[in-house]
Amino acid sequence: MMPDDEPDKILRICPIGFYRVKNFEVSDITITDYHSYGMMIYTCNDGLFKNIKIHKNSHGNGDGIGLMNCQNIRVTGCKMFTGDDSVYIFVSYKDPRGGGWWSSEEPQPSMNIEIDHNDLASNHCKAFGMILWGAECPDQRKVEVRNVYVHDNHFLSMGNWNMNPYPKKEIYYPPVTNVRFENNIIDTIEENFFDGLIFHRVISGFMI
Repeated sequence: MMPDDEPDKILRICPIGFYRVKNFEVSDITITDYHSYGMMIYTCNDGLFKNIKIHKNSHGNGDGIGLMNCQNIRVTGCKMFTGDDSVYIFVSYKDPRGGGWWSSEEPQPSMNIEIDHNDLASNHCKAFGMILWGAECPDQRKVEVRNVYVHDNHFLSMGNWNMNPYPKKEIYYPPVTNVRFENNIIDTIEENFFDGLIFHRVISGFMI
């Protein structure tokens, strides 16, 4: 992308953005010197991310792979050191930042996702986590995180973004069901990963 030798000339462009894409593979690429979200994967199905390397990150909004309202996705063999969250599962409903090339007006559940054999780190945020911002959706089935298998990874840190800053009413969490962790090395787990109902639904089968 663009080295930050001249900050006033930087273009903050997402290298890869998919919206409503099906049956895809992104593999064996490196993203470097980026200053926006690395990969915005929104409302997509049946995808594979394999052997992705991300480094020389931005110091803000430098996410790695964001999976918003996605189904049947695998992220495997990736090595990332990002400026923000490295890999995360995101459920969203009517996010006001959409409306350009993407939207969460018509969400689908984030389900059937496998995260395995990755080495993930962030310089100040979460190496792996969830963004659970769909609680105001009238049909909670459309914003559920379901059937997630996270195994054989190394995460520098792990946590959730539970507090949605956009709704003007009481915050609570969308459903999180059937999430399994196995054979991971996790250096730091933030307390918010076990907040509220998330604790009771995710803790079963949790191994570090």
